[in-house]
Amino acid sequence: MLVTVPRHQHYIETANGTVPVGPNVCEHPALQQAFNQFHFNVHHSHIGMGANIPTLGPQGGAPGLNNNLGADLIATGCPS
Repeated sequence: MLVTVPRHQHYIETANGTVPVGPNVCEHPALQQAFNQFHFNVHHSHIGMGANIPTLGPQGGAPGLNNNLGADLIATGCPS
């Protein structure tokens, strides 16, 4: 079982706006385990105070999605 990642939403930021990617745990909390798996495979992260979560993904996001050369991966908190 993977570490439970705090809820947030991932997007691909393009010249035409943002496109949501990954399980939408903000609107569908029952997808938490799928969100944890997505997070594990896409990028490294931490939970508060620098506590690292072991993952398979690169630190900045999926390769090519965190290089400021077009579409990039961003994350935002869940809307209130």
